[in-house]
Amino acid sequence: MLQAVSPDNTLSVSLSWNENGTLLWSVSKDGAVILPAAALGLKTGVGDFTAGLSFVSSSERPVDETYEVNSSKKKICRSYSNELRAAFTKDGVPFAVTVRAANDGAAFRYEITAPADFAVTEETTHFVLPADAPVWCNDSYAEWYEFNYKKYTAAALNADEPDKQVQMPFLTRVGDVWLQISESNLSGAYCGLTYGSEADGADVRFSSRFAATQKGSVQVAAHFVSPWRTVIAGGLDTIVESTLITDLADPCTDGRDYSFVKPGACAWSWLDGDRPHGADYSAWQADTAVFKRFIDLAVDMGWQYYIMDEGWQPKNTGDRDRDGRYLGVRENFPEWRDYAREKGIGLFAWCDHSDLNTPHKRERLAAWKRDGIVGIKVDFFNEENQAKLRLYNDIYAACADVGLMVVAHGANKSVGEERTYPNVLNKEGIYGQEQGSVTPANSIRAAFTRYAVGNTDFTEYLLPRQDNVTAGFQLGMSAVYTGGVHCFADGASQYRTAPQAELLKNFPPYFDETRFVGGTPDDYVIIARRYGADWFVGGIANGDVRQTLSLDFLGDGAYDLVLYDDTDDYRTLARTASRVTKADGVGVHMAANGGFLMKLTPA
Repeated sequence: MLQAVSPDNTLSVSLSWNENGTLLWSVSKDGAVILPAAALGLKTGVGDFTAGLSFVSSSERPVDETYEVNSSKKKICRSYSNELRAAFTKDGVPFAVTVRAANDGAAFRYEITAPADFAVTEETTHFVLPADAPVWCNDSYAEWYEFNYKKYTAAALNADEPDKQVQMPFLTRVGDVWLQISESNLSGAYCGLTYGSEADGADVRFSSRFAATQKGSVQVAAHFVSPWRTVIAGGLDTIVESTLITDLADPCTDGRDYSFVKPGACAWSWLDGDRPHGADYSAWQADTAVFKRFIDLAVDMGWQYYIMDEGWQPKNTGDRDRDGRYLGVRENFPEWRDYAREKGIGLFAWCDHSDLNTPHKRERLAAWKRDGIVGIKVDFFNEENQAKLRLYNDIYAACADVGLMVVAHGANKSVGEERTYPNVLNKEGIYGQEQGSVTPANSIRAAFTRYAVGNTDFTEYLLPRQDNVTAGFQLGMSAVYTGGVHCFADGASQYRTAPQAELLKNFPPYFDETRFVGGTPDDYVIIARRYGADWFVGGIANGDVRQTLSLDFLGDGAYDLVLYDDTDDYRTLARTASRVTKADGVGVHMAANGGFLMKLTPA
């Protein structure tokens, strides 16, 4: 047996192989097994590596890298782990598995060196959970990840939905240890992965499957290295605060100058609360008065950007296969551009991913850059197959070539791309406010699943539009979820008239630190984030929660606190202002389906 142990000696990853030459992996935390031995392997065109492996050698090395990302849970991150690489062979073809043991989790990946490019027909990654282990995962299947998260047990998941594809990331608990299972460094070199489940004695065995839209095998390079298979393990604070996904992602080595990348906050008129009922969404984007109203809003709120969404371009009346669904700019675009430039607001341009799916179509990116556009919001990927993942990478690189930032919508989960492509500032991949009615139950669970692997674009309103959530919930979401381009989605009049909007003025472009303050995936979540010396603390809840929060995360000295939390009226918030220190506590109220937001600044 071979083993990698985390730098703090609390977590270990073991590799072993049985008499059939099948490779097995297991994970232990604080001396207890949390993932018992389960089989690993690949079936490929150059060999079946699920059995018959012959051990060759192993090597170990420490990993200690400090890196900076433009949008993540914190700006300066440390990848700190111990790595073990085990080399095998079968029928003369080299096969290896590399594992890493970090203080916050474990990961492994496959490697094959073949004479030429080849096909991977099946990945046979497995892990085993106790039958009674709770599992929080997708309630339906969508490769753009806009589903609700539901709580199952492993046994019920298998019994009730035996054909279900469990999508990553998902959360579980074994004993007192929380585990979040996902993947990192996924690119067009492979395809997305899901898991099926089946009874395995008293346990449930999860088996990997290719994404449903991957039709047939995956074509890979002669020297193939798979994405990392990841397990974040520890307390719920570890789940929320971990940067394991970006730690494992490839660093950017393309030599481009990324000084054009500037995270920030943005105004967005698609969900404008002032849009008349029944008015066409796309026509609203072509309205000059609307455009100027939201540019002015961004100025007044101290935000950096405005997103021109679908409708800012005219539809293409010519060859759509060659030139795309939309082409050119509207005749009033120069007026928009000049107005935004005069006000100092950068413009993001919406586009359908299919309008960028060939080199010819991507030529428009350089023209947009020349016209003063600073980034794109590219939409409707909707699939996690290899071809679509290659398109993501092509678009990211093409935007980097001309100096454009990227927000991806209709997108898959975050897989660490903000480290590999510094111009990628946000991905949607969540059941957010665009869906209309959202629930705290799902939004809380997503904080421990989807958000925990990377940025997400929730596009929250400021004020509730139905009585199923409170104004505190809407406000609290601005700290619970973050992104490199934080999109504020309500109407201009709402931000100008609601008193709580004061907390969103000059909203931080990024955060230096993230702290889990409290909660569970079924009840509530409270997260604190630091920008410089300022702290933002937000929470959302299912049921009525009244707590006194410790402020021990603050620095020395006094801080001015401004808090907005729930009242008995779901539309109204209470404002509290006081001077506090880290020795103090502050009482907060989250009503049922409610929340709060507070800001603390050095006095």
